Amino acid sequence: MRPKAVLFDLCDTLLIFDPQRLPLVQVDGQVIRSTTGIVYQKLALHVSLSFEAFYGAFVQTTQEIVQAREQDHHEVTSEEKFQRVLHRLGLGPDQIPAPVLMQVVLTHMNALASALYLPPPHRQVVEAMRQKYMIGIITNFDHSATVHELLGREGIGAYFEPVVISADVGWRKPRREIFQKALDLLKLEAQQTVFVGNDLKIDVGGAHAAGIPAIWFNRHNETPNLDLPVPDYTLFSLEDLQRVL
Repeated sequence: MRPKAVLFDLCDTLLIFDPQRLPLVQVDGQVIRSTTGIVYQKLALHVSLSFEAFYGAFVQTTQEIVQAREQDHHEVTSEEKFQRVLHRLGLGPDQIPAPVLMQVVLTHMNALASALYLPPPHRQVVEAMRQKYMIGIITNFDHSATVHELLGREGIGAYFEPVVISADVGWRKPRREIFQKALDLLKLEAQQTVFVGNDLKIDVGGAHAAGIPAIWFNRHNETPNLDLPVPDYTLFSLEDLQRVL
């Protein structure tokens, strides 16, 4: 395999998500990791609202979005998600004007971003890959500015072109359209690229639907479900990517 471009999934492939870095909040007598506590504090500066009501609306709205996008793969941006949460609470622009809504969104996204990090070995892989190939990102992420801020924070933002984000495209992996967007920007055929991701259904299945060879990053050494797409290659460590290519 000698592609012209290597495309990466972002979360839990290039960057690793560590939920232990999320803030603590008490819910029903239990302490959990969640952004809802600090988001509620931001809202409570502007409206009279119980945490329990906000948390319930947030969870219900999140569940609805997840269930819907598993069926149609339409992306719902973080802004739209919180608009739905507020609507469920009977709050509109009169109570929560647009600048306050943006503060709420950014509070949530900044907390999530703090739980994502680039391991040193992954940085070494990126540095090596960019010397030999065009490299890009295709990611399911509902707030595109946060993706660019994350890449900039880690000092690798200038390495990736294109960076294709579901919040911008409107479709999430495994839809073919989001992969095709990357191919169009690269001006390459599918077989001239390879996609690396950690999810067999979303990453491998989506890449294959677009005709792109797919490498599964099986960092947890999982036994694959026989009903799921079969990758072209499997990696147990991202550092092995150089050997495969």
